[in-house]
Amino acid sequence: MEGKVPVEIDEALGNPEIPNLYSNSFSCALGQGDTIVLFKNGSTPVATLNLSYTTAKTLAIKLQGLISHLESVSGNKIMTTDDIGLLFIKDNGKKKDA
Repeated sequence: MEGKVPVEIDEALGNPEIPNLYSNSFSCALGQGDTIVLFKNGSTPVATLNLSYTTAKTLAIKLQGLISHLESVSGNKIMTTDDIGLLFIKDNGKKKDA
């Protein structure tokens, strides 16, 4: 895996007809025939994405591979939002210095 952006993605990013979305949170659900992802900025919905089960699983595997590669070359573990949430829960009971 390289750090180079594939031509297909580079071209899509430069095409004003293709929506460019940003999300910092999401929710997922299973439908009868596919998966549904609701992308959000904070708590504000910005887009939905329906994927077949096969495509969703393939995407999950590909994304895991990308993140694993980044962690390997950087030496840093990327925390998930679940990891950060647990830190907040643990930290909530600790006394803060003023």
